[in-house]
Amino acid sequence: MTNKNKIIFVLIICQSIWMFPACNAGSRENNSFEYALIAGEKHEILKENIICDMPYSVYENETLCQALNFELEDAKMIVEKCDSFFDPEYFLFDFDGDGLEDYLVSLAGAGHGGSGGNSVYIFLEGDVLKKVFDGTIRFAYSGEEGGYAPVMVLNEKTDGLYDIAFDGYDAIWQYSEQDGSYQRK
Repeated sequence: MTNKNKIIFVLIICQSIWMFPACNAGSRENNSFEYALIAGEKHEILKENIICDMPYSVYENETLCQALNFELEDAKMIVEKCDSFFDPEYFLFDFDGDGLEDYLVSLAGAGHGGSGGNSVYIFLEGDVLKKVFDGTIRFAYSGEEGGYAPVMVLNEKTDGLYDIAFDGYDAIWQYSEQDGSYQRK
């Protein structure tokens, strides 16, 4: 598959994602919040699915490549040689409400996933990127349209960052300032 074909393929997938109402539900623009029942409790949703926007390639973001210890030239060669579904991607969301878009990164493919899930990271934008989530989540290529399971952001903050929930897990991840990372609750 050529890069041009990959771009068209991604656009088709993303256009089909945008047709689902879940991508627009629970946003602050309409001031109507929906609720989710997670771990037996009712939680107000800030954004039902942060992955509705088109993903970006990690290999095209030098700052993320450095944060993930990727060599840019090696990374580009891997994508070209694999003609890749192994292209790590990221999505943008402001997890701390500071007005800067932060990164949710999914590393799928050989060396980054298995039956337990895929490597998923969250980095906060700032003077330097700060990794606040490092986990294995059943997230990428889940059978959902577009290949990703929904990631919900709750209208609740813990230690300055929004709480999150991944589809398929009856749990909430909350940021712990003491640990410097999100923890499953």
